[in-house]
Amino acid sequence: MIADSQIPDVYFYRKLPDDVWDLEQIDTNNNVRFAKV
Repeated sequence: MIADSQIPDVYFYRKLPDDVWDLEQIDTNNNVRFAKV
Protein backbone atom coordinates (compact mmCIF):
# COMPACT_ATOMS: atom_id res chain seq x y z
CA MET A 1 0.00 0.00 0.00
CA ILE A 2 1.27 3.45 -0.83
CA ALA A 3 1.05 5.70 2.17
CA ASP A 4 0.15 9.37 2.41
CA SER A 5 2.84 11.86 1.40
CA GLN A 6 3.13 12.95 5.04
CA ILE A 7 4.95 9.69 5.72
CA PRO A 8 8.61 9.75 4.63
CA ASP A 9 8.90 8.10 1.25
CA VAL A 10 12.26 6.63 2.19
CA TYR A 11 10.32 3.93 4.00
CA PHE A 12 7.92 1.30 2.76
CA TYR A 13 4.86 0.81 4.91
CA ARG A 14 2.38 -1.98 5.34
CA LYS A 15 -1.12 -1.51 6.66
CA LEU A 16 -1.69 -3.10 10.05
CA PRO A 17 -4.83 -4.65 11.52
CA ASP A 18 -6.65 -2.50 14.07
CA ASP A 19 -5.62 -4.83 16.89
CA VAL A 20 -1.90 -4.21 16.30
CA TRP A 21 -0.67 -1.53 18.67
CA ASP A 22 3.07 -1.51 18.01
CA LEU A 23 2.91 1.42 15.65
CA GLU A 24 5.65 3.41 13.96
CA GLN A 25 3.48 5.98 12.20
CA ILE A 26 -0.15 7.04 12.15
CA ASP A 27 -1.67 8.65 9.08
CA THR A 28 -3.74 11.32 10.80
CA ASN A 29 -5.66 12.14 7.63
CA ASN A 30 -7.21 8.71 7.39
CA ASN A 31 -6.54 7.30 10.86
CA VAL A 32 -4.77 4.36 9.25
CA ARG A 33 -2.01 2.68 11.22
CA PHE A 34 1.28 1.88 9.54
CA ALA A 35 4.50 0.20 10.58
CA LYS A 36 7.86 0.05 8.87
CA VAL A 37 8.34 -3.13 6.86
